[in-house]
Amino acid sequence: MLSAASILLIVYSVIILVALGGNLLVCVAVFYDRILRRQQENLFLVSLAVSDLLISLLVMSFAASNDILGYWPFGRLYCQLWICFDITCTTASILNLSAIALHRFLHISRPLVYVRCFRRRKICIVIAFVWLISAIIGSTQIILELVQRDEGIDDRNEVDETKYNNSHPRCELRLKPFYALGSSMCSFVIPAAMMVLLYTRLYLFARKHAKIMRIQVQQAANFAVTLNACEGIRNNTNVGFFYDRIFAMCRCCHRNDPIVLERIKSKNVSSKLCITDQKARSNLILEMKI
Repeated sequence: MLSAASILLIVYSVIILVALGGNLLVCVAVFYDRILRRQQENLFLVSLAVSDLLISLLVMSFAASNDILGYWPFGRLYCQLWICFDITCTTASILNLSAIALHRFLHISRPLVYVRCFRRRKICIVIAFVWLISAIIGSTQIILELVQRDEGIDDRNEVDETKYNNSHPRCELRLKPFYALGSSMCSFVIPAAMMVLLYTRLYLFARKHAKIMRIQVQQAANFAVTLNACEGIRNNTNVGFFYDRIFAMCRCCHRNDPIVLERIKSKNVSSKLCITDQKARSNLILEMKI
């Protein structure tokens, strides 16, 4: 019977290996494939893959050690850095997803704005801004802690050294209320609401576009049926002869018009019909009376 620690080790190992392999494949594919490398939107995917890679390497592996061993063996300093890496990488991952949602929305619904705004240089600036915001949010907890220590307030709660008799400390994420609220809003609530709004509008836009396309296809089908019916009438009656006389008169009236000449040529109108303007008009009037 496997122990709880063995089960945790297997689960963490599978998750970490899958995360490492999948995100490495994304980065390698974009780097070595010339077509993928030319597509600017893949920069967001690479940034997202890098953030997930860092989570699996710097966060999940040490979290597995903390949960399996039951204590934190890496010291107080790396406990603070581990919490900083955790918040930074998860925030970067969510913000990259929001940037991808905005990119897709503008690409489909606002193509002119997309061409103007989303160039390679601007995409790199957006990615750098995403990581900068993530690093600020992740390091704010450490900065606030250092300020409190300078002011003489000892609030070192990340590693609880008294819980396990100073030999088995545990690294725990204990956020201050103000920081917890602000980081939650910036790292999850606002990006999640933005993604829901953008994908909802994108879905509605796609439905509207599909409806317009169905109407246009139906109109084209109706026009094709009408055109075929007119061609059938023309081929089975004397209307074609009547049209030929009209084209003959037009040819006489517009001898130098290339459009008329091309139209008459496609209709195989006999040149004998164009004798004179007066004769063509007389023949046309006679046929109309008949």
